[in-house]
Amino acid sequence: MVIAWFEGNPAGGGIAHTTLVISRDGGRTWHQQLDPCGNTIGKHEYDATDLTIGPGGTVAALCVARFRGRRSHVAMSHDAARHFHLQDGPPAAFPGEIAVFGARGLAVGTSQTSGRGELTYDVAVSHDGGRRWHAAVADEAPVYGNERGGGLLAAVKGRVSYVGEPFHLWRSGHNGRHWRRVPGPR
Repeated sequence: MVIAWFEGNPAGGGIAHTTLVISRDGGRTWHQQLDPCGNTIGKHEYDATDLTIGPGGTVAALCVARFRGRRSHVAMSHDAARHFHLQDGPPAAFPGEIAVFGARGLAVGTSQTSGRGELTYDVAVSHDGGRRWHAAVADEAPVYGNERGGGLLAAVKGRVSYVGEPFHLWRSGHNGRHWRRVPGPR
């Protein structure tokens, strides 16, 4: 399965929702699908801000409210993006990255940010497809001006990695159950 996704305009001008272009036959044919987060959840607009593909046709999209302050959601598919169902996301302040590991494992990490001051980069993990979440990583680090930090989350064969602050790398080799900080580049 191959998915190309195109983010809309998060400022709301024109079409703001993400569009998926999906091929399930190695790129021979393609079809377009609307934002897996839908148009609204309750009274609030949500947009897909990150998308990931996991094993066995599992696809997950991180759904973030257009106006911050609302809890994020996760749109999950177990049938190669044919159908999505919504689950509550973790109560993270700035969710921005999502990774799938195993059939029902999810990790959501803090998005990239800039500015000045302290920020706690975090990763929340769910082992039941997003029904329950627990904090896996909390890493306080300073943010310096325009330097970008955080926001890189990946899962490969049950190993989940997260870059918290520009020089902190967190890794889990146990499907997100146990995490340790490892030295990063300096």
